[in-house]
Amino acid sequence: MYGKKGVWGGLSTAARHSLLVLVGFVAICVVYLASAGPAAGQATSAPPVNVTAPTMSGVVRQGQTLSVSNGSWSGVTPISFSVTWQRCDATGANCTAISGATALTYALASADVGNTVRVLVVASNSDGSAQALTQASAVVAAPGSAPASTVQPNPAGTAQSGQTVTVDNGSWNGDQPMSYTYQWQRCTSVQPVCTDIVGATSQSYKVSSADVGYALRAKVTATNDLGSSSVTSNLTAVVVVAGLPPVNTALPLIVGSPAVGTTLHAGLGIWTGASAGGYTYQWNRCNSSGTGCSSIPGAIGPTYLVSGQDTGKTIRLTVTATNQAGSTSATSVATESIPVKTVSVLKLAATLTVGQVVPRPVATKAGASGSFTATLTGSTLRWTLKFANLTGPVSATEINAGTLGKSGPLLFGLSGRTVSPVSGTSTVSRAEIGTLVRGGAYVTVLTGKNPNGELRGQIAPAL
Repeated sequence: MYGKKGVWGGLSTAARHSLLVLVGFVAICVVYLASAGPAAGQATSAPPVNVTAPTMSGVVRQGQTLSVSNGSWSGVTPISFSVTWQRCDATGANCTAISGATALTYALASADVGNTVRVLVVASNSDGSAQALTQASAVVAAPGSAPASTVQPNPAGTAQSGQTVTVDNGSWNGDQPMSYTYQWQRCTSVQPVCTDIVGATSQSYKVSSADVGYALRAKVTATNDLGSSSVTSNLTAVVVVAGLPPVNTALPLIVGSPAVGTTLHAGLGIWTGASAGGYTYQWNRCNSSGTGCSSIPGAIGPTYLVSGQDTGKTIRLTVTATNQAGSTSATSVATESIPVKTVSVLKLAATLTVGQVVPRPVATKAGASGSFTATLTGSTLRWTLKFANLTGPVSATEINAGTLGKSGPLLFGLSGRTVSPVSGTSTVSRAEIGTLVRGGAYVTVLTGKNPNGELRGQIAPAL
């Protein structure tokens, strides 16, 4: 159709120009597509890339086992992993591989104590490999011990419905820090059989009506990073129904004459709701009008010996009654004012024998004996001491504090004379007078063979 010139020859100059532009554009596209990537279906190169760092877990202490996770990785699968445990200094630097430590777990050894450890994880696939490190561990601690109970826990509080009981932790040996958990149990009162109380897992427990007739205890579990151990507490009293504390219907009474040297006795008064034996006492010293009272130290028994310190004062007694629901106190009316004790002449005497000496003499003679007589006027004691048939010369004569059968400290010496009879005068204090009057003193004769006493006699008011 176009003759010998062909297609190109038959084109106009403008057509030829447009065709050349189109051919050039196609060539550029081919080059671009070739440089952009492989053709569809051709494999890409994708070695492993760490996405999430590997981590360690476990207790960092000699003898404990640590584990490592590989972390997460991208890349062509399958991906294989290898690990190497490394020992570093305490700061996590200067790390070296631990020989043979290439498993996912590692038991910490003595060489690790005081150092840290970390793990090198290597991920590999068909396109290559990559590495990632865990963070260094805490400093490895020396071996320790799990909790072990040394003192049994003890419950406190009133075993009564509506009340709250609390258990202490007792005492434990083992590494610190140590934490505690609790489980309260309800127990039969005879040959206790105990069952857990559902939900009662706090250190304190509010007693319910379901507990009436049962005793309670708590199981205390102590835990540290080496383990746990449990022990049960002592039992509470048997739980009782809620009630009222004791009620006083008649005040306590003080029985006896309020005078120096006399003994006063406690009258409980009348109570309702008090437990058997559930009474305590406190004697109080008050001013002459029965007010401004203060507790007398140590005066907590059912009797009280009036002393010189009470002169010009009055005495009141407080009785406290207790039951499962609580306590109630009531105080007596005041006594009359304690008068000043006037003593014109008080006679004292003692019969001295070998048998009263404590401890017994090491050597004695038959017929050893003695006597002591005295008169007390105010603070002046005039006395006469006689003795006979001793093992040797007298080294000292003394008056000591002590009741019959018991030895006690020196009150004051009498004389060092070795010939019987011996007489003298001694000035005695108010406290010493009280001891003499109450029969709380004795006279003793000491010799060289019996430095603790060869004769002794208990001093008492003479009839």
